[in-house]
This record gives sequence, C-alpha cells and structure tokens, in this order.
Amino acid sequence: MNKNAILSACAVGLMIGVAGLINLIGRVRKLIKESIECVLPVVPNQKFEFSSPGEKCLHLQGPRFTTAFFGVKFAIKDIATGEEIALRPIIFRMVTSGISRARIFTHRCMVTHAGRYELVISGIREGADYADCNIIFTRPYRATAILLILGLVFTGMLTIASVVFGIMAIIES
Repeated sequence: MNKNAILSACAVGLMIGVAGLINLIGRVRKLIKESIECVLPVVPNQKFEFSSPGEKCLHLQGPRFTTAFFGVKFAIKDIATGEEIALRPIIFRMVTSGISRARIFTHRCMVTHAGRYELVISGIREGADYADCNIIFTRPYRATAILLILGLVFTGMLTIASVVFGIMAIIES
C-alpha cells in the first residue's frame, strides 16, 4: 500500500476524531447544565418551584465518596393540592462526576403542572456536614447522555486508531 495514502487517511482520521471529541464533550457539558430545573440545599423542609410540568429527576450532589446521604428519604408535596407526588427509585443509577464532586440520579417523579412544591427530607444525621451537598431536580437527559457517551467512545477509538496506524506506517518505512 501507498505510505502517503495511509498517512493522509490517518491525519484526516485524527483531525475528525479530535474535533468530534471536543464537540461531544462540549455537548455533554451543555446537556447536563441546561437540564437543571432547580438546585436546593439539604435542609429538612423547604418550598421550591417547578417551572414546567413533566418528568423530573432527583439527583444527590456532594463531594466524591460522601456518606452524608446514607439513610436519607425524600417526600414531595404539591402545595396547591396538598397531594404527595410519587417518587420512584432508580434501579440503574447514573453518576455524573467531576474531579471533586459527584451527582447521583436516584429518583424520578411526574409533575402534572408548574407551581410550588414542598420537599421534605428525613433521616438527616446530626453532625453530618451538608454544606457542600445539594438536591438537584433536572429534566430527563439519560438517553441523550448515553448516545453522546457512545459518540465519545467511537470518536476516541477513531483518534487512537489514527495515531496507531500512522505510527505503524512511519515505522514500516
């Protein structure tokens, strides 16, 4: 095979792979940031507002490896009607993490209308430090995040394959 053709294909693959990685990482960050509906502190009882109806995802956010949320239970009540909103636990939890913080998707609920709600948190331990912890409600984004992560895997594979085959073509000469 022609060495120049292989090196050209590897260069194109490398450029596409790196551009794809940069684009997809930006899209994942934007997706996670734009899906947030509200961020709440960890306190026993608080009122908050959902701006739109639909499915909501409850996430626990705190320092990596925190044990602050062990034994904590949640209840949401619609202030206008007084009825409790059913929180369904997630079997396959999704973790979004950075260097120092992690966000775990633990429950989901269906909100029928925009408005004021009350969040009741029970099981908060005395003496536990919740200063760096939050409860975050988001719109669902798991399916889109999985597709973007698969895109990251494939563009990463393209990038690595381009580098490896380019090095092999250079060494063979």
